[in-house]
Amino acid sequence: TMTHSRIKLLKLIVYLLPAIMLYSFLKNTLPVGTPEMPTEPSFAIEETEALLTEPTTAPTEPSTEPSTEPPFPLHCGIREDGTFDAGTLFIGDSLTYGLALNYLTPNHLLGDAGYISVPGAPVKSFFSWAYLNSNKYPGCTNISKVYGMNLSQAVEEVGDSVNAVYYMMGTNYDEECDASGYIEIIDFILEKCPHATFYLQTIPMVRDNKIPYEQVNLIIQEVYDYYQLQDNPRVMLIDTHETIGENLIHDGIHLNGNGQALWYEALLRFARENQLPQ
Repeated sequence: TMTHSRIKLLKLIVYLLPAIMLYSFLKNTLPVGTPEMPTEPSFAIEETEALLTEPTTAPTEPSTEPSTEPPFPLHCGIREDGTFDAGTLFIGDSLTYGLALNYLTPNHLLGDAGYISVPGAPVKSFFSWAYLNSNKYPGCTNISKVYGMNLSQAVEEVGDSVNAVYYMMGTNYDEECDASGYIEIIDFILEKCPHATFYLQTIPMVRDNKIPYEQVNLIIQEVYDYYQLQDNPRVMLIDTHETIGENLIHDGIHLNGNGQALWYEALLRFARENQLPQ
């Protein structure tokens, strides 16, 4: 009997042992309270991914609003009565000399404008020997404080007061002068006359074969194109060549009275057609 009872106990232990081992294994590998794994991404994961893939701020787009910065104020220096104001400066050689002394002054059209002119001066003499010599060229300027100065020094002296510059040089041809020679002068004038609108002018025709006026005017056009490419509103070109035409005195170079009148009218017409304020 005793033996039979022991056999039954051993059988019970054999049956219970696998269950006890399974329970012990599960107890050690699955902590109490472990939640089930979610079957779909949580909101927190989606939010984190959004922060990683989307910019924190909206991308900057070009503004469609017009610029509030005012454009450069242009000036022609011409009053309603056709005279020139005190902010106007004419720069040139003997052609400008003749326009000022022989046409604008006697016809009471010069107004309060200033002029500096050196007969015989080529473009590149602007910074060197083009001096306003009252003994050699009486009336080469009407600005007394610049007598004895060269053209560049005179511009520097009056620069802040100038609002409009009318520039014509090139009839005294210099084989070494190219577009860069004009550009150097114009840049200088724009710097020394910070309020000025600069009017570049083509030169009139001449009958002297030594002066290739057509070639000079091609250079002047090239200079104007240079400032156009820079979007510089301060530099304008007046085609005085076509307007003046063949109105020359006996030397075939200088303008007669009709040529000077046409030159003056070209300045007025350009200002009117382009609606340029005084």
